[in-house]
Parts: sequence; C-alpha cells; structure tokens
Amino acid sequence: MKTPTFKSLTSLLLFGALAGAQLTGCGTQGDAEAEDAEVSSTTGALSRTAAVADVDTATVDTSVVTRRTTTVNTTTTKVLTSVPSVQLTQAAPPAGTDLERNHPWSVYISGTGGLNCRGTLIHPSWVLTAAHCMGPYAGSVGYTRTDASGNTITDSRRFDEAGPHRGMFQHPDYVADSGFGQPKNDIMLIRLATPFTINNNIQTAALPRFFANPGRTGTIATNNHSNAPAGYVSIVRTQQLPVENCTAPSGFMCISPPAGSLCKGDSGSGFVEILDGRAQLFGITSNIDSNGDDCIAASKQAELVDVYAYRDWIYGTMGMSPQQANGRVRLSWSGVASQPGIMSLQCLSTGTTVPAVEVSMNVPGGEIAMDNCDDVRVFCQPQGSNLNMSSFTKRTFAPNGALTATEALPYFPTFTVAAGDAGSSFLGFNCGVYNLMNPAIDLSNSGLATAAF
Repeated sequence: MKTPTFKSLTSLLLFGALAGAQLTGCGTQGDAEAEDAEVSSTTGALSRTAAVADVDTATVDTSVVTRRTTTVNTTTTKVLTSVPSVQLTQAAPPAGTDLERNHPWSVYISGTGGLNCRGTLIHPSWVLTAAHCMGPYAGSVGYTRTDASGNTITDSRRFDEAGPHRGMFQHPDYVADSGFGQPKNDIMLIRLATPFTINNNIQTAALPRFFANPGRTGTIATNNHSNAPAGYVSIVRTQQLPVENCTAPSGFMCISPPAGSLCKGDSGSGFVEILDGRAQLFGITSNIDSNGDDCIAASKQAELVDVYAYRDWIYGTMGMSPQQANGRVRLSWSGVASQPGIMSLQCLSTGTTVPAVEVSMNVPGGEIAMDNCDDVRVFCQPQGSNLNMSSFTKRTFAPNGALTATEALPYFPTFTVAAGDAGSSFLGFNCGVYNLMNPAIDLSNSGLATAAF
C-alpha cells in the first residue's frame, strides 16, 4: 500500500489558472419572478400558511474582498502571472446585501421549463437544490460575479442530459404536497455535463459532518429582491430555530427570517454555515409561511430541507464516499483573510493533464481540492499589508474518514510550499495567516474561519 509522503521544495514559481466563460442561459431575475408568480401552495414551492411565535433574527457582518480576476470567453483560458501591488479596498455592502463573490458556491438554475431556482455547488460536477425546482427539460447551472475591479465574470454548465435521468435526480420519495401544501423529501441533485473549473468565482460548499444545531447562524444568498446593486446579492443571516419551535415535519429545519427576505424565487437556495473553517450546506430553502403572499410574512417560518438527514442518499446518488466527494488532496486557509493572497494546488505527476487550481485566501469557508494526481504541489502566499504565515499543517485521513495523523510542516514567513502524495489515503492541508501589526486580529475568534478539516 502506498503511504503518504511530504517533501519540502526550496524554490517555486507563481502560477495559477483561472477561467471564465460566457453565460449561456441562467435567466434574469425578472424571468425568475415571472415564473415563480405562477407557483402556489399546491406545488410545494415556497408557500404555506401557519402561525408561529415571533423569533428574533441574529445578524453577523462579514465583508471580504477578492483579488483581481480576468474575464475570458467560453473557449479561452488565461493564466494569471501577476497580482496587484497595492491592496484593494471595498466599501461596506448595503444593509441586507453582500458581495456575491463572497458566496462562490451559490448558483442559478434555469432553462428547465419550470422554476428558475438557486442551488449550491457541492462538487465541481454536482449541485444540490430543491426537488420542486425540477422541470420538464434539462437546463443550465450558472453564476455571475463582479470582481474587485468591477469586471463581470459569468460561466455556466449544462445538465448531463445524455446521462441517467438527464442529469436530474429527484429524491425517489419526493411528494409535492402531502397535505396543506406541505412537501416531503424536497431535495434534488443535478449532475453537470462538464465540471466547473474551480477559481475565485466558483467554489464548493461541503455537506455537513454533523446534525444541524439550533441557535447557530447561517447565510442564504437569495435573489436580489432588496434592490442590491451590481455585484451584490440579497442575503438572509439568521439562526436555526429550536426543534420545539419548528412547525415543520421530520426531514426539515426551521428559521424565522425578516418579513420579505425570502420569496418564491429563492427556492433551492442553500443555508450555509462556516464550521471548522469550512462552508457547510445545512439546509435547502423549500417552503415559507407567507399568508398567501409571494414572500415570507412577519414572524413566520421558512422550512429548509435538513441536508444531513439525506447524506446517505446524496453520496449514494453521486457514487462517492464523503472523502471522495471532498477530494484526495485539499487545501484551506485559517486566520486573517489575505487579499489578494494565493492558495493553489498543482499536479506535478509526469504526463498529467490535471489543471492547476488557484484561489485567494479571503472567502471564509473556502477550500480547494485535487484528484487523480500522485504528486500535488501545495502552495500558499499571503499578500496584503503586514500579512505573514503563522502555521502550515497536514492531516491524513483513512478512506473511511478517520483522522490517522496530524503534522506541523515547515514554512517561510511569506509563503509555504510542499508536495503531497496521498497514496491510498486523503490529505488535508491548512495555511494559517496572521497580521504582523496586530496578531490578536484573527477571524477564527469570531467563528468565521478556523482550522479547516
């Protein structure tokens, strides 16, 4: 059996490949609203009436910025060879909004002949959304982001129409209306014909490793029904309600967001929490108490599919173990966000065609991964005023997910580079960053970014 190895490298070259492609059919907000307006409680699409107690909504202010990227066409890939020499700054987002690039796992689903919904990328080839978002046609999954320089980046992928179920895998026991507009098993996987290329603008969220915990705060990226400016998205940050206050049946969790913050066009949106340094998808927006209106009413509840309850079905449908879905070698960051710092994975195996993966260390919960490579170069470089490396660790996992070893690796103050050979195991690397002028400033203390594995 091949065992994991580690090699320090004494020299390096900056590299990175970030690709964008022209969006081919994600639909507009107006289209989504027009189609969603036809949905009623009989379809199970985000509409149900029930009275619940008033629940306060907790909010967290998170504002991070990405480094400069490049817009290219659908057939051209441009390699970044330089980064800005001056740190970019960004004004605080308007209330109730956030930069959409801070939620790089959030995608649009359109062209199905049904609802225009949102979904969450959980693997470069797989999206998780609500079952009631399924339409008669195989559609597209896409995104539109605005980078720190104001450039619009778009990309999309078609459903795997030639594959089983035309790429749409509704839960086999899905019921649109089990009574009083209440859906059951409202969850669906979409397999893409070609995987997304992971970069600053499109990344994955992991499936939860534990049951959802009432009281924790998550974030939902929604449609722009708060008149968010270009590059921003309307968001809902709120806590999961205690089980005793949740009116939904088994398989669901509940939140009570502000009136008007969730609407029918938000079907399939992910409720994402940053835990253990990783963005994890805990809920899928399914149903709202709206008093018959299009958006959630004051002091009412929204029902979210409890993703953890469907982990076995999700991994079974994908044909992957949790470790395989996460990636053979993966890399994350912790501590202070580095903009426009770099973390990247590059395959060094002879004759390989596996593309390099590079992102900035500035989106809390972000993680990149690489498969099908025997020799992976792991690289981190903080960039920004007074930022240095503070740690570099490697964890080794067995195929069943059990942690078998933890190792502190050497690093330079301004960068770290290593080579990882997973063999029959799985490797997780983490780069820690701190501020030289104020080491006490650490996002991990606020729960936004901690050691990620």
